[in-house]
Amino acid sequence: MGGVLCLKYASTYKEEIKTLSALCPPLEDAKRSEFFTHYEDVGRNMILPENVEEFEQMLDLVYYKKPKVLPRRILQAFLEIQKPKYKAFDEVFFQMILSRPSPDELYDSLKKINFPTKIIWGKHDKVGEACTLEQLN
Repeated sequence: MGGVLCLKYASTYKEEIKTLSALCPPLEDAKRSEFFTHYEDVGRNMILPENVEEFEQMLDLVYYKKPKVLPRRILQAFLEIQKPKYKAFDEVFFQMILSRPSPDELYDSLKKINFPTKIIWGKHDKVGEACTLEQLN
């Protein structure tokens, strides 16, 4: 959602902005990512794993080149620390999806930006949504 937030802020408060860097802004013809497709189809947030096996699936999703050695004990310890926070994380994520602007609103925001802008996009990103880069010119 960082890309959405920065586009909306920059188009609303453009007098306060001199330059902009946007991380994975979803645009008009965005292709649904593996992450969002899974969330919509299964209803499970892959970034909030419940067990070590789901943790491994999450790592496959967020890393292009996953680290070779991640001991199960470390993954289990991480889960024990983070799981109590999952309900709040998932509620925030769900609200972000519900309040997401329409493609037309995002495109209108993009048209209002008339200052130097850097778009950062991962070629192999499976979490952020892919778009055609022609929209960004």
